[in-house]
Order: sequence, then C-alpha cells, then structure tokens
Amino acid sequence: MLNAYFGVQNINMKYTADKTEFDVSINGFANFKITVPRNIAREFKEQVKSFDFNFDRNLQLDSISVLFNNQLFYGRDFNKDLLVEN
Repeated sequence: MLNAYFGVQNINMKYTADKTEFDVSINGFANFKITVPRNIAREFKEQVKSFDFNFDRNLQLDSISVLFNNQLFYGRDFNKDLLVEN
C-alpha cells in the first residue's frame, strides 16, 4: 500500500557505532532508529532495500520492521501518525 502511495522506498541510513543503531529516513517522510549489531551493520546497510510498515485498525502506524538474516529488526522512535500528516 505504501509503495503505491509514496513510490519506491528510497532509504537513507546513517550508522552511529557507539549506539549500534541506524538513523533511517525513508522517502523523507518516515524517520526512525533501528538497533543493529556492529558486526552486521555494513551488510545490513548494503542489503536492506525495504521495510515493512504495519498499521492498527485505525490506520495508525503500529510498527516498522525488516527481516534480515532470519532475524526481525524493529524500528523505534517513529511518528505513529505518519500518514495523517502527509
């Protein structure tokens, strides 16, 4: 649904090694943090091409996640009213 509305996900990730997390921005409208261990950070950044956006019944953003190397990573610190503002 989001790809149809916003287009292809253009992902920008900046890694903060001392916090072992990425600051992620998708198409400039979704901003969040995601914790990734240092030993897979480079591979994560190179291989992740899209994130899953999950909504509750009220169409409020419930979670942002990605499956990488058979492990589910969850975003945090994102705006739950993402679509209402845009």
